Amino acid sequence: MVGISFEDPTLFYILIGSLSGVILVVVVLLFLYIRRRNEIGTGKGLEDSLESYYPPSVESKDDENNLLFVFNTITERQQSSPVARQRSTPNSPAAEEYDDFMLRKSSSYLDLIQPKVSTDLISAKDLDLQLYKDEVQQAESQNSGYGRILLTLLYDPNQELLCLLINCGENLQSKNNSSSISPYLKVCLLPDKKRRMHSKTRKGANPTFDEEFVFSVPGSEIGKRILRIAVCDFDRFSRQTIIGYVMLKMEDYKDMLLSKRDSGEFWAELQDNDAMPGVKKGDLLFSLAHLPTAGRMTLAVIQAKELNASASDKDTGVAVKVNLIVNGKVVKSKKTSTNKSQLDAPIFNESFVFEITNELLDRISFILIVYAYSGNGKRVVGKANTGPYMYSTGTGLTQWNDMLMQPRKAVAEWHKLM
Repeated sequence: MVGISFEDPTLFYILIGSLSGVILVVVVLLFLYIRRRNEIGTGKGLEDSLESYYPPSVESKDDENNLLFVFNTITERQQSSPVARQRSTPNSPAAEEYDDFMLRKSSSYLDLIQPKVSTDLISAKDLDLQLYKDEVQQAESQNSGYGRILLTLLYDPNQELLCLLINCGENLQSKNNSSSISPYLKVCLLPDKKRRMHSKTRKGANPTFDEEFVFSVPGSEIGKRILRIAVCDFDRFSRQTIIGYVMLKMEDYKDMLLSKRDSGEFWAELQDNDAMPGVKKGDLLFSLAHLPTAGRMTLAVIQAKELNASASDKDTGVAVKVNLIVNGKVVKSKKTSTNKSQLDAPIFNESFVFEITNELLDRISFILIVYAYSGNGKRVVGKANTGPYMYSTGTGLTQWNDMLMQPRKAVAEWHKLM
């Protein structure tokens, strides 16, 4: 038998090192195998439970008569955990202890917050679309116009007293291009314009007024009256400006007030003028022409139509007054001749020339007032205006901008009288 000699120590050390390396590799592989085997029994169930935490995607269903609604709800604690259901192989005591820990964790946390997705088909006929419409209208009202005020109407038939309570204002808009606003109220009971009541001046766009206005009016006359509420502000020169109006026809509230019932609180939107809704004052056609080189502006009053003026109201003629406004003050006025033949649709065709330098173009505006004349004097049928954005809106602003874009050309526009 041939023996192995270890007389050379180098060979001996190499052999011992090789055997040690092989044994170490075998031990590492065996450890990894055992660890992987244990993870198969614990990790898969946890992974499935985590996947079940996220709600499944639901495809939307949309046909002609049905809508698919998805409701996310919170489920109660499950009787058996997804982890427990996924266990399929026996484990060591250490693995079972780990399983119990993950079971308690998934049961007490994941199962409690796991959303449950349920679907239900609801017919479109069962939906109250008015609810959604009201929400849209409410949102629009909060972001449109000049703001609104909250008020209440009451009437005492025994003392013949009409009481107006104004609680607060909301989203009031300054017309002075100012970030600050100091609103106050002016109230009168038409047709009596002389007796006006004022509130205290408040601060901010959402002021609390808590004001009470009382008018003496017989019950037989209450249906003929109109409450006019003007919300006012001051400009930087402490001059009064009108934010907007609320016009309330007492005829609409007469039956309720005479039965000793109040109107309850309700919101009233501010309007740009004090015209009653649905009442037309008529339309006025006039043109503007700007001659920048000559520094002149020509305004021609052409005609009117559908005026609220007729012989049955004892009106005998109609005329138009043109006011040139500079920095908020009337600096020049001109008037057309009185048309006595066509009271509801008079034709004027009269031009007026104003000397206006180019430096004044952003500081001027025109106000046109239509008057109806009778044996008792004159009355205002309606007004129209034109000018830059600080002084005009709507057709008045459109016509002004068109005039500036087309120098030496007459730009005509119909305006609804206010």
